[in-house]
Amino acid sequence: MVNRTSRSTRVDSAHIPRCTREGRRSVGYGPSAGGRATDPSQEEGVLRWLRVGNIVYDPTGVLERASVVARAAPSALPGELAIYQAWWGINYNVVQMCRYLASSDPRSRHAASLRFLYSLMDIASHFFTVRQIPWDGENAAIKYWTEYDVGFWNCLQQALREPDLDRKRELYEALAQMTLAPVRGLWPANTTSVWLGWGWGTGQEFREDSAMDGAARVLSFWHEFSEA
Repeated sequence: MVNRTSRSTRVDSAHIPRCTREGRRSVGYGPSAGGRATDPSQEEGVLRWLRVGNIVYDPTGVLERASVVARAAPSALPGELAIYQAWWGINYNVVQMCRYLASSDPRSRHAASLRFLYSLMDIASHFFTVRQIPWDGENAAIKYWTEYDVGFWNCLQQALREPDLDRKRELYEALAQMTLAPVRGLWPANTTSVWLGWGWGTGQEFREDSAMDGAARVLSFWHEFSEA
């Protein structure tokens, strides 16, 4: 058991630890089927617990061994591909919100309401992705914003409370611009962009080392095709 403020981490496996944060809720952490954590910032968070946590109960020694490995492990902060995917996903959501809310179909406005439920959380978490800051939960995020980016925090609170969907979209777009300020910002009108990631239904891991070269090749093909 690793003591982390008022919470603790319990390891279930001696080979690859799957950690549980004990408290009001329990959240499981562990590698995906491919052997890697699905979110590098979460993986880095677990490594950080193991590096600096105070071990208070470890009868088999597995936590001590895991902490040794964690201290020697390289950083698992989001890389170029994760930042690109965050940039692409937020921009895509901005475009989709505009399209939904411009429709005269009432179902599209309901769809926009549903989309806001996860899109605002994506904004909150990807604020840290593009800055290569480990995500350490909502409380830590709020502490960061209130200390270093009060403007973002105030805008996020407004967006969460706003009942009018059109005004909520404006606030969402402002949040998107602030989130993506360190990278490429929002797409200009009529932008063609390429999603980099796993093929739908393939179950295969996407190779990050070839991702950005792949984007350049796909865009080159698209421009040649569209101008033919």
